[in-house]
Amino acid sequence: MSSMTRPGDLTPQARIRNAALELFGDQGYDRTTVRQVAQRAGVSAGLVIHHFGSKEGLRQACDDWVTAVILDEKSIVSSGGSLPQLQVYLSDHPELAPIMNYLVASLKQGGEMAGSVFDRLCAVTSQLLDEGIAAGTMREPSDREAAIATMVAFSTGASVLGPLIAARLGGTTLLDPGVYPRYAVAALELFTHGLLTDSHLLDQARPVPPERQA
Repeated sequence: MSSMTRPGDLTPQARIRNAALELFGDQGYDRTTVRQVAQRAGVSAGLVIHHFGSKEGLRQACDDWVTAVILDEKSIVSSGGSLPQLQVYLSDHPELAPIMNYLVASLKQGGEMAGSVFDRLCAVTSQLLDEGIAAGTMREPSDREAAIATMVAFSTGASVLGPLIAARLGGTTLLDPGVYPRYAVAALELFTHGLLTDSHLLDQARPVPPERQA
């Protein structure tokens, strides 16, 4: 994926998208203007409109790009590939921090914007689940839609609560080198091995089939 730290290597359209992603994440969609995006990207406001049509079109482009990045990177896990070293990975992917800021800002915005982001993340998760099942690295859940929504809720909740998680683990952001490895191991342990030692709570939570109801 394209770096967000070498604007000279990017097309004007990519620079505009990256500038919008950063501004939307830093100060929110409503407080960001096309002129601010143009200024950060080093282009005219007219060029922003030429490429994206409107601020809403620009947001859609950001959503599309973020979705593509998440799908591309998370495919490593669903396919059973080896995980890269965190320090190398973060160095090679400077776009991760702005993406996380963008997702958090979008979810905090609420309403249609939050719903759009959540729906996109559910669609990405569904695709990754298909890939993982096909690769033999994941199981088909008993309630697919509920499982997808829950997984997205877990991951987005961690993003929104990132500073609080980081503070508890001795850092300031979720992506801190001393924080993220601990968070990632804890999350993967829960997904890989589970937490409960037996299924009695799960059995109680499952609905009783109609044929077994009195």
